[in-house]
Amino acid sequence: MRQPDGSVREIVTIGLDATALARLGDYQLKAQEAALQTNRKASGTEDDPINIVGLSLDEWRAQQDQRRQAALETLAEFGEG
Repeated sequence: MRQPDGSVREIVTIGLDATALARLGDYQLKAQEAALQTNRKASGTEDDPINIVGLSLDEWRAQQDQRRQAALETLAEFGEG
């Protein structure tokens, strides 16, 4: 496909049959499960060494925002920030 600036752009198309489409769905589910597994937080104490809590990305971001705000408040007490 020729572009207005004179360059050429190649367009690639693929055909999917029912089997390929089903495999694609399986791969998508496996990728989502892997993403959930990597988005876990491990923490613990001496009495309870591992406590795994599943976090969504939005929950993780909210937690980071809360920690950042607490740190800024602490620094403000010392005239920093």
